[in-house]
Amino acid sequence: MSYLLKRAQPEIPEMAQLAYSLQESVGLDVTAYLAGIEAELLERCASSEEEPDPIVLGRLRSADEAVRYIVEAYGGETAKAWLFGRNRWLDDQAPAHVLRHGVGPETWKPVVEAAQAFVEL
Repeated sequence: MSYLLKRAQPEIPEMAQLAYSLQESVGLDVTAYLAGIEAELLERCASSEEEPDPIVLGRLRSADEAVRYIVEAYGGETAKAWLFGRNRWLDDQAPAHVLRHGVGPETWKPVVEAAQAFVEL
């Protein structure tokens, strides 16, 4: 009787997962903008060559959650346009601006809520 040994799959770092998901939806440059870092640094963090700042990781978590709502309902191009348009739920600021310049979950959460509201309308 032969047994197949399961090889342990290395866990994909959260940063890599978020960066990949967002890049697939809105592109590398937009993902880097949302994170508040240069594209080259984003790529190094996603490949585990460099440790991401916790604020960068938080921005990407919120961005991914917000973008996912819109992509599932309308697609990536709409998500990209939504990110850079003025938003009444965010005091007429663009969601991308709020994500990039926010420094904590309390500033990013309204972006996710605005994305949910956009999809539900």
